[in-house]
Amino acid sequence: MSTDEAAPAYVPPPAIKINEIGFDDIRAALRAGWRDFTRAPLIGLFFGAIYVTGGILILLLLSVYHQPWWIIPIAVGFPLIGPFVAVGLYEVSRRLAAGQPIVWGEVLSVIWAQRSRQIGWMAFVVLFIFWMWLYEVRMLLAIFLGFKSF
Repeated sequence: MSTDEAAPAYVPPPAIKINEIGFDDIRAALRAGWRDFTRAPLIGLFFGAIYVTGGILILLLLSVYHQPWWIIPIAVGFPLIGPFVAVGLYEVSRRLAAGQPIVWGEVLSVIWAQRSRQIGWMAFVVLFIFWMWLYEVRMLLAIFLGFKSF
């Protein structure tokens, strides 16, 4: 049994338009970030303190356990927590733009609420990349320093 009807022709989706970013865009983003920081400085300092506290803990713990060779590799990977901290900062910016009050509990609850979205997978990917980075560092230490460093 044959039909004379042809299958509909495939229509490709329209091409994605990629906008160019210039120095003016970067300046505008930095100005907007500074404006948000000056309007809610305690929130910005809180999220900055997460980085400072994390860095100090890395230094102290690895020094206490006499493994200083891990300080630099772990410090290099530590900024990978940026996407998780950014969720809170984005919520602050969103609330300021909407004219809503900045309430600590609500900002932190938005971070917690992201666990049901892609933030869980993001955590998995970031942790995997960090684990591979540390494995590579350990391999390079073993190759170049032998077992003296372990």
